[in-house]
Amino acid sequence: MDVRIRDRAKRRSPLIAPRIKWWHLKGEKQGIFQQKIWEGWWGQSQGSANDMWNKMSQEIIKVAKETLVRVKKECFKEWSRCRNSETWDKYKIARNETKKAVSEARAQAFDGLYQALGTKDGERFIYRLAKG
Repeated sequence: MDVRIRDRAKRRSPLIAPRIKWWHLKGEKQGIFQQKIWEGWWGQSQGSANDMWNKMSQEIIKVAKETLVRVKKECFKEWSRCRNSETWDKYKIARNETKKAVSEARAQAFDGLYQALGTKDGERFIYRLAKG
C-alpha cells in the first residue's frame, strides 16, 4: 500500500500595494494633502477633460500614498531588502517620528481620561473599572 503525504504549501501574501487609509485624512494631514495636491496640479490644466481627469486621479493617489500609508512599515521593508546605511537612516527617522506621534496621542488620550476621572461620573467609572 502506497501512502502519499503532501506538505502543505505556505501561503504567501501577494505583493500588493499598501492600502490607502482615507479615513485618516483629518486635521493636519488634510491640510498637507490639499497643499501637495495643489502644488502637483499647478500648471497642468491643459488637454482634454479625460486627460485632466486621469492626471488628477494619478496625482491624488500619489499624494495619498505619501501622506496616508504607514511610512515606518515601508521604510523597514525597504531596509530589509537593501540593507544599506541610507535605508537604515530613513527607517530610524520614521521610527522616531512614529514613536513621537504615538506618545503624543497616548498623552492626549490619558489627559482626557484624567479629566473625566476628576468628575462625579469619573468616580463611578473608577468603581466600574475595579469591578470589571
